[in-house]
Amino acid sequence: MGWTDPVHGQLDTGAELVDVTFKDKVDGAGEVTDTLLAPGFVSDIQPGVDHVHAWGQDTDSPDHHDLRDGNPMFPGSPGLF
Repeated sequence: MGWTDPVHGQLDTGAELVDVTFKDKVDGAGEVTDTLLAPGFVSDIQPGVDHVHAWGQDTDSPDHHDLRDGNPMFPGSPGLF
């Protein structure tokens, strides 16, 4: 199926709500297989650009990796991307 349209939302970092944009990759069965997450409200997120990949979020061992070269996306919340 491919990538969904970007969605603007908010993420609870524990100390505050922060604006984020995300979009999901959906397989032929309609299951989400990957998620791109970017800080703030942006018009689109492309793989390999300023974003986080998050996958397995519905399992006992969710995982993610930060592909950015800069500082942590949420420095006030260690371990949150």
